[in-house]
Amino acid sequence: MANLALTIPYRKLSARVTLAAMSLLFPVWAILFPVWFCLFLILLLKIPGVLPVLPALLIISFLIAVPALSLLATAVCEDDRILLNNAGISFPISFLPGLKFKREFKWCELTSVSLRWEGATDFGPGDSLDLFFANSGQARLHLKQLSKSDLEQLILAISLWAGARGDEHHLLQLQTHLRGGAAEEKRLSITQLWEEEIANRFAPTSFETLRPDSYLQGSKLRVVKVLGFGGFSAAYLAQRNGKDLVVLKEAVDRKDESQSIESRAAKLLEAEASILTQLNHPQIPRIFDHFVEQGRHYMVLEYVPGQDLRQLVRQNGPQSESDVLIWASRACEILDYLHKQDPVIMHLDVTPENLLLRRNGELVLVDFGSAVKRNGNEAPVISGKEAYMAPEQRQHQPVIESDIFALGCTLHFLLTGQDPIPMVVASPRSINPSVSLELDELVNKCTELKPANRIPSAQVLRKRLNELNASLANKLK
Repeated sequence: MANLALTIPYRKLSARVTLAAMSLLFPVWAILFPVWFCLFLILLLKIPGVLPVLPALLIISFLIAVPALSLLATAVCEDDRILLNNAGISFPISFLPGLKFKREFKWCELTSVSLRWEGATDFGPGDSLDLFFANSGQARLHLKQLSKSDLEQLILAISLWAGARGDEHHLLQLQTHLRGGAAEEKRLSITQLWEEEIANRFAPTSFETLRPDSYLQGSKLRVVKVLGFGGFSAAYLAQRNGKDLVVLKEAVDRKDESQSIESRAAKLLEAEASILTQLNHPQIPRIFDHFVEQGRHYMVLEYVPGQDLRQLVRQNGPQSESDVLIWASRACEILDYLHKQDPVIMHLDVTPENLLLRRNGELVLVDFGSAVKRNGNEAPVISGKEAYMAPEQRQHQPVIESDIFALGCTLHFLLTGQDPIPMVVASPRSINPSVSLELDELVNKCTELKPANRIPSAQVLRKRLNELNASLANKLK
């Protein structure tokens, strides 16, 4: 999406079976039939009249038709990509009959979008996304033929480049479902850059969000949609410079509250921007800009497509010990980078929803709204999630071991599918007996209530995790 192009595989089962058959029969139709054709032609030329004209023509036609049709079938089955960019959309060859043999369309030709989905967890044969084009028929995309991540990107691309084309409510429900939430949820979160506290903090009507297709900084930033809003910020999906997708984060301006609350929200956003500006790490979203417009404070962040670990567990249940060890090690690498900054930076919100997996498997740590520098003059705002907050953090006295505590709680969730009990040393093995004793003890050590009793640093923890992973790999050999 960042380079204005998206390629989505659309693999029909019948096409996969046909392609597999053509591959197995390749020596027959691609080699033997042409050889037989040549031999038969030589026979006819050397012995004229050996066969009547009509049977000879039928045999020649058959020997030509088989490889030609096989080549055509292979080409059709291999062409399984839907191509999208800011100009339009292109479909595979197999869609031509339904589209009146037109393959490429501009977005202005898309007249409407219709979603047929019963809301079930697994897509059925009748679930589809129908795209209707002016004077050119329709393209029916069966949902079960698309991976969830590709389907999500397809819906996002249509929303971005085609605009409103009908059925937005159901498309939003489907997007929420694809990210692991219930179909009834109204909040859609892509990077989880804000608190999940909307019900407790303020009513939706007290904050006027930016409308889709509104612009900031002249025409530099275009708002695509509202992603969500929480305690002190709102977040939008936006398009930057007419191409790149970004996350636009805004300090909440609550008109029914005092000026001090508005100032506090702005200060929090400025503090987050200051921290992110200092950082340069591939597993931390980049900040592109921080500005004030019409009295509102904004921050422009890198858009990170992917799935957070809470959604992953919600969809697939507790994760394997080997995967958890790998993710935890990568999280430690990020924390070690933060803790070695001058001054030290503490994230203070290391939770499953703030750890994202990119599509290439890389782990990313997001939401620096709670992060603080150790030499900060003001007491940190307590804005972490209760089950993941270390005791000293609750007392406004966080230390780097507070991040170790939160990561240990996150490991408990990944291994069990359950949030840990607040203010209790976590033991995933007590819930999931398949967790090894060694990993259970390590989680215990990370979540000790006194900082002095915990693993002392992310670097030490990463070493222990890598040793456990190597030991597990040896046992599996």
